[in-house]
Parts: sequence; structure tokens; C-alpha cells
Amino acid sequence: MRRRDLLSALGIGIGSVVGCSTTPENSATTGPTETLTATLTPSQCTVPQPRRVSIANTGTIVDDAGLEITATLQRGTIDSDGPALLSVSVTNTGEGRYTNVADAPYCHPFNREHGGSTPDGIWLYRREEIPEIGETCWRAANNLEDTRTFVDIGCSRQQFDAGDAITTTYHVWDDYAVEGYAPTGTYRFESSLSLWPSEESEDIQSVDWWLELSVSDLAD
Repeated sequence: MRRRDLLSALGIGIGSVVGCSTTPENSATTGPTETLTATLTPSQCTVPQPRRVSIANTGTIVDDAGLEITATLQRGTIDSDGPALLSVSVTNTGEGRYTNVADAPYCHPFNREHGGSTPDGIWLYRREEIPEIGETCWRAANNLEDTRTFVDIGCSRQQFDAGDAITTTYHVWDDYAVEGYAPTGTYRFESSLSLWPSEESEDIQSVDWWLELSVSDLAD
């Protein structure tokens, strides 16, 4: 099944947006469950081991960064009805400035290799960039031994006004390069973003942030 077919099956259009959370700074929350409007049948793909996903913990950000980062689960299960859905919002609570983060290919918080967890086991795909699916639901159509490649491209500075929020929604998928299916455990994802006071300034501020997701058997 190809990407556009999968988006259609899920009832998710390209460019759709999940609303921003208003929870406290650097918090992890569980939001209203997002309903997926269609179900993939077993003849299209299967889920060998349904899973429950929850937010275990998130990193904190120094006060002088002037940022609020919020993680929210819109859907907390991986099953035949769909993958888990996670939204991450980066809000500028300080003065207007510039950042290299955007809800766009290659430049979102968990872009490229940052979409992978430590230890390996699950993968975060930006909702607009999910890969082709194989016979197993919510697993990329790759072989276990396939090597991942990432585009070596820089992200230009984007204006980040006071009060602006950058929100990206991710599908939580099984990692095709790992034996088993979304093995139970706690997984850590790390990200880093850059800030500049102006478009030309060389005075860069780097901000690191991390997120831990817990995966358990849905039957537990």
C-alpha cells in the first residue's frame, strides 16, 4: 500500500492539523483520542501484537530559553485500526527570533535519524511523510537488513514570533530494522533545535529536548 492510499484509508488528509495543547511547560499529556475513520482489513495488512503507547517522561528546558515544548498523545494504541498518534508543539514564550525548526520535511523536531528510538524498536514518522507499508501494519515495507539513509540538507532560519507554536503530528510505528513487533519497554527520542535573535546573527542558542514513550502489551 502506498503513502497516499494509506492516508486515505486512515481518513487523514495531507496538511491536516491537530490543535495545540495549552498544558504547562515541557509537560507530557494524553489528549482526546483521535478517531480514525477507516480500518485496514487483514487482507491488506496485519498487526501481530497490538500495543499500548503512553508518554513516560519528557526533558526540561532552561528558563532563559523562552520555550515551551508539549507532547500529547492523540491516539494511544497500535492496533488494526491504526498507529498511535503523537503531537509535539514547540511554543515561543520569549521574544521574537528565528529558529531552524518547522513542521516541514527534514526540519521537524524528530526529523531524519531523530525519529528513531533508543533502544531501537519504534519509529516516529511525521504524519505527512509516512513510508510505504508492507504486509505488517504500521511497519515500513523494508527488509530487516536494509540500511537507512538520510538526506544531508540544512534547514534555513524561520521567523519565530512571540507566542507562535510549531506543531508536528507523528505516527508511532514499529521499527522494521528490529526483530519482533514494537517490543515492550521504554523508548527515548532526542531532539535539538537552534535559535537566533535575528536572521543575520551568529549568536546561536542550542536547546536539547527528549521524550520517552512506554510501550506495553494491549492485553495487559
